[in-house]
Amino acid sequence: MRLQDFQRVTWFVQVAPYTYTTDVWPRLGASNKGPSVFDRPVRQKGRTAYDQVCKLRVVPQTTDPECAVAYRRYKTSSDFKVAAFTGPQQLWQRMVKSYDDNMGDTPIVVYDMDLDDFLDRCATGTMSPLAEALCVGVF
Repeated sequence: MRLQDFQRVTWFVQVAPYTYTTDVWPRLGASNKGPSVFDRPVRQKGRTAYDQVCKLRVVPQTTDPECAVAYRRYKTSSDFKVAAFTGPQQLWQRMVKSYDDNMGDTPIVVYDMDLDDFLDRCATGTMSPLAEALCVGVF
């Protein structure tokens, strides 16, 4: 891309974890049996709050290092509740990459920011870790 092309770019970021149910090992591209609901439902179908998945076991992704996949087994079946999301580390990687690509002054539009961890339930010591990663991730 040419420099003038970057002046017309807006970067869109979805921070709410995308949820689904699968009967195979949780990973990107696994078969999808529909959305899953974690501890409490949210208004957006197929989404959950970051504070509901931040402490779950994360499956390393080799196909997309900018995406984390966390899971929990259903208590009544062999299915998995899965959440694909970008945590603070993944957002930081995206921000570094955008600066490396000379897109550091590109406007960012963030969707579902209301599903960040505003109460520090993830025990990171940071209120709103996703917002912080976007705001100060490369400094």
